[in-house]
Amino acid sequence: MTMPGTRKQVVYALISILSADFREEHDSTNAFAGHNPDIRDRAMYTELLNGTLRWLKYLDWVLDRYYHKKIQKSPELFRRALESGLYQMLFMDRIPLYAAINETVSLVKKSMGKYWAGVANGVLRSIAKDTRTGFIEPPKDDPAEYCAVRWSHPQWFVNKISRSFGIDTAEALCRKNNERPVYSIRVHTGKASPGQVLQIVRSYEPDAQKSLFLDEFIRVPGLGKILGSDLFKNGVISVQDESAGFVAHLTDPKPDEIIADVAAAPGGKVCHMAELAPRSNLIAMDISRARIAKIAENCKRLGLGSVSLAVANILALPLAQVDKIVLDAPCSGMGVLAKRADLRWKRTPGHIEKIYALQAELLEACAAHLQPGGVLVYSTCTILDEENRDQVFNFLENHPEFCVENAENFVHSDVVDNNGFICTFPHIHAVDGSFAVRLKKRIL
Repeated sequence: MTMPGTRKQVVYALISILSADFREEHDSTNAFAGHNPDIRDRAMYTELLNGTLRWLKYLDWVLDRYYHKKIQKSPELFRRALESGLYQMLFMDRIPLYAAINETVSLVKKSMGKYWAGVANGVLRSIAKDTRTGFIEPPKDDPAEYCAVRWSHPQWFVNKISRSFGIDTAEALCRKNNERPVYSIRVHTGKASPGQVLQIVRSYEPDAQKSLFLDEFIRVPGLGKILGSDLFKNGVISVQDESAGFVAHLTDPKPDEIIADVAAAPGGKVCHMAELAPRSNLIAMDISRARIAKIAENCKRLGLGSVSLAVANILALPLAQVDKIVLDAPCSGMGVLAKRADLRWKRTPGHIEKIYALQAELLEACAAHLQPGGVLVYSTCTILDEENRDQVFNFLENHPEFCVENAENFVHSDVVDNNGFICTFPHIHAVDGSFAVRLKKRIL
């Protein structure tokens, strides 16, 4: 069972993460550590916090059936305490029902008084009585609405995915997003072979497996032991999802080429390219000095000397024309919801429209800085058509001097669609949802 102090910090972390001003580059652990750096049971905390974030819509739907008002209109601390308590009751078998209820009621009593503690006690005990007969299923009259509630995703997201890929895909995707994610590491093949590293990793992560798509990647169930290992400290491995690894291969860096990664932080893709082609000339750009410092830190750990760093904005930069440009564009992040459950609650259709406009502006700037015969690689970590396929088709319509080079020439065909684009989906490929395209600038 979680310690009372830890449980209180979970509630405050939920309030922080779901607030409008929470900085998205902070992960859930950072939000928690800001309240209490002395975590006695990090694994339990992580499961409770991230699990509550994943299942938030479903938890609120259940609470609405038993609370006399809309749970969204209740005091925030009360709401987050009930959500996390209900998650313990429904999804954490290691915690007895009575313990989850008593802990929640005690927390509410200490923070809000006897009245709200009594309300919490009545709501949770009524749910406990009804859930003894099984999981509470939402109505199935409307398939999209059922999917959104049952698998805890925003209605607008389910509607978009259903229109693009069908309701069955939407449900499979949402279900997969609510499973604990699998992580992957990238082997610096200039320092060790993937086979050697796999054997070492299996000594403390027995379920580690080689990637199905990229030779230098290894799949692992967790990162706790990885980040503390000598392999990581000595720059033999890096943490990176396989879907991100496709970008370096699609760019296909060559010796002596000048390649600009114009939104490079935190540096995974540019470091990967430097490992694949140590004699290429790589420029890592970002508008944030702090984020550039993070790239520098990664380059030092990996022993990479071919990466030049620049605090710069491609939208206002007199950059000379280069051989290749990588634009890992700012996006909604709707492909990484298994690892970033909070994003599903912090995005709206209006936000997607703003992101789309920025992506188009960045593509225009990149096109101007690419020499004839050069290559522009555009990538995202989202699965939404607006940010991916539609964005590229719109760009090609305005730039007839560009054409698509089929990604099958550079990566595994299983991750390439009929347009020659890289498109990955968590429920199909067991990696993050992502998109990438290689655009060639013709010599006119």
